[in-house]
Amino acid sequence: MDLDGQIVASVEDARTKAYKQWTADHHQPEIYKEISPDTGSAMAVTESLLKKYDRDLSAILVWSDPFAIGAMRALAKHQLIAGKDIALMSFDDLEFASFLTPSLSSIWIPKAELGFQAIIHAKSMIKHKRHWTVRNIIPGKIQYRETFNPNL
Repeated sequence: MDLDGQIVASVEDARTKAYKQWTADHHQPEIYKEISPDTGSAMAVTESLLKKYDRDLSAILVWSDPFAIGAMRALAKHQLIAGKDIALMSFDDLEFASFLTPSLSSIWIPKAELGFQAIIHAKSMIKHKRHWTVRNIIPGKIQYRETFNPNL
């Protein structure tokens, strides 16, 4: 976005890009669904994936822990258990993730550092007009729990 709030370019999310690259590298079908940012949409999309792919669906990666609740609810409606019948991983590692049943595997992203980099980027854009994209890579940490744990 420019300083007036107008969208001037669109950059694919790094998670989406990495997923698409992985599917290409491993000769797997790309099964990607973008949803509205709410738990109900995550539930509806998970149900549609289950109807389309049935037991061929082996894992679901959700963009945020609250959305994962919708995915877990859809799995339960189909008598499937996350971590047993299908792997489930999410992002954010919000506190409640470890209290769900089964406990949600999630990727923690350091929000303070992310905010710090956003401020630095905004200040830089104010001082210098740019016509290119800048990416910062801030490493997170995977919290393996019951919905996905390759170490078990």
